[in-house]
Amino acid sequence: MVNACVEELLRSLRRRAKRLFGLASVDRAFPGAVTFIQRFDSALRLNVHVHTLALDGVYVREDDSMGEPVFRALPAPTADEVFDIAERTAKRVVAALKKRGRAVDGLWDEGSTVDDFDPALVACYGVAARASRASDGGGRSTARR
Repeated sequence: MVNACVEELLRSLRRRAKRLFGLASVDRAFPGAVTFIQRFDSALRLNVHVHTLALDGVYVREDDSMGEPVFRALPAPTADEVFDIAERTAKRVVAALKKRGRAVDGLWDEGSTVDDFDPALVACYGVAARASRASDGGGRSTARR
């Protein structure tokens, strides 16, 4: 599941870099991310969740040589790009669950779109996806725009 999410994030970074920097291929863009699974919260209660730290750009080889890649920052993703990552990840997760014989009835069927889900749930997901600030509980911002 985590792999699907990170791979889709990196895929998006490569595609955006190709488009914005006029690269001949996505193979010229080298994104990066580190992910770890945390199993507890600050009070040491069981709270399994994932943290991913990803570059806000890609390393690009400027020419055909094997020279040092140069970092090129990307602009913040649009809401549509974030939605695309989430949708592609959801489809991959459901496919992986089905392949392993897990029950996925009603999660995401082939050909499903966001319009097939409960509008209230979709609205909640939308708010969560658009959130630009997060709080660490002490009122300090832990996310940046």
